[in-house]
Formats: sequence, C-alpha cells, structure tokens
Amino acid sequence: MSLFDVIYAQVHAYPGGCEAVALRMRKMGFPTMSGDTLQKKVKTTCDTHHLRVDEMLVIMEIVDTDDFAKEIASSRHLLCIPRVMPEEISDDELMRLLLERGDKMGRSDQELREFISGPRKNLKKFHSFKKRWRDASEVRALIMQHAEKVYLDNGGKPQ
Repeated sequence: MSLFDVIYAQVHAYPGGCEAVALRMRKMGFPTMSGDTLQKKVKTTCDTHHLRVDEMLVIMEIVDTDDFAKEIASSRHLLCIPRVMPEEISDDELMRLLLERGDKMGRSDQELREFISGPRKNLKKFHSFKKRWRDASEVRALIMQHAEKVYLDNGGKPQ
C-alpha cells in the first residue's frame, strides 16, 4: 500500500466520505474545497489535481488517524510509535513497564524463532508477536526519552 492509497481509503472510510471531509476542510481554512475536488485530489489515477502537504495534514486531523505517518515511516523503513512525554511517567512506573514488557519479549523471542523456522502460516501468532514487539519498542523509546530528560536536567548538553 502507498501513502496515496492510505489517504484515499481514510477519506472514503470517513462518515460521509469526500463530501464530509471537504466540508470540514472548508471550515478549517480551505474555502474552495469541494467534495468533487477532494475526490480528484485523493484519487490515485488523477493527473489534473494534486494533494498538497497542508491539505494532507488537515485531512489527517479530520479523519483522526496516524495511518499517514505510519505509512510514511514504513516507506522509509522506519517504525512509527506513539511518544509519551517523559514527565508523564514516574521512575517506578517506567521500571514496572520495562520488567513487564521484557518478560513478554522473552516469550516473543521464542515465538519468533518458531515462526521463522516453521511453516509460517500461523498469522495469529505473527500478529501477537508483532503487537508485543511494538509494545516493547514503545517502552524502549520511553526509557530513552526519560534517560535524556534526566541527563538534561542534570546539566547535560543537548546532542
């Protein structure tokens, strides 16, 4: 799937489709946006109308999705994970999460080995592993954010 496919799907999945999204866009600073124009802009086969970045950002806000960012990250071989601000989590809570997720990742490592060496048809196992992997990645990102905050709070220089 491409970013354009994701945008098209999200706009059309929104209640009321293109017309409803265009109406909201008109209220958010795009006074000439019509449902027909938006349809042409998000259609992957239209050569006469092109979606601008500012329009994409407003659409992302309207349809309330992170799928655009996830697709951009995926196309660059990156991972898009939610960011929790370090001041929102205590040291004790961070350690609890780390231990809890670490235990889950230990089990996931075995599942991954079985999945890779096995017949690879068990999608349920794969999706379960993928979810735990993302959870662990979020905790790793949290730990790094928290460590950076502690470093900066104690006189460290931003890198």
